Amino acid sequence: MQFVYYLQNKGLITKDKVVETLDRQRLHSIPVGKLARMEGMLTEEQVYEVLNRQKQLRRPFGKVAIEMGFLNHKQLDKLLLLQGTRVPMDKMLIDLGMLTSEVVAKELALFLEENPDGVVG
Repeated sequence: MQFVYYLQNKGLITKDKVVETLDRQRLHSIPVGKLARMEGMLTEEQVYEVLNRQKQLRRPFGKVAIEMGFLNHKQLDKLLLLQGTRVPMDKMLIDLGMLTSEVVAKELALFLEENPDGVVG
C-alpha cells in the first residue's frame, strides 16, 4: 500500500489530493533522454535517434542507447539514479499544505508500523 492511499483511507486527504500529489510527483521525474542531454552525455541528435529506434523496439530508452553505443552501463546507472531523485511524498504533502509536519510524522510512523512493506513514495 502507498502512504497517500493510507492517508485517504483514514480520511486525512481526499481522492483529489491523492491524484494531485501523485501527478506532481510524476512531473518531477525527468526522462532519461533529457537527463542524458542535460548531463552532456548525449547530443540532441543522439537523443532523437534513440527515441526513433525506441519506438520501433518498444524498449527502455537507456537500453536502446547502450545498444546503439551512445551510453555505457555506468552512465545509464548514473542517469537512473538522478531520475530516481524526486521529492518524497511526505515532504510534498507538507509543502503543498495538505498536512502539517506533525500529522505527517505521526501518520507515517503508524503507516510503517501497520505496513512494514508499504511504499512511502
